[in-house]
Amino acid sequence: MRSQHERGRIHVKGTRSYHPPFCTVAQTGQVLDVWHRPGNVHDSSGARAFMLTCIREIRQILPT
Repeated sequence: MRSQHERGRIHVKGTRSYHPPFCTVAQTGQVLDVWHRPGNVHDSSGARAFMLTCIREIRQILPT
C-alpha cells in the first residue's frame, strides 16, 4: 500500500489545505477559471455553484 506522501495527499493535521477547483477544457487542459477558497472549507464546498457559473459563462461566450 502506498503512503499518503506517495499518493500526493500530504496533509498535516491542524494545518490548512488548499485544493482550489479549476474550470478547464477537457480536451486541451486549458484553464478557464480558478476559485481560490479559504483553506478551512471542505473540498466540495461551493463546487456545484462554481461549476454552474463556469458553464453559464462559457455558454454566453461560445456560439451555439
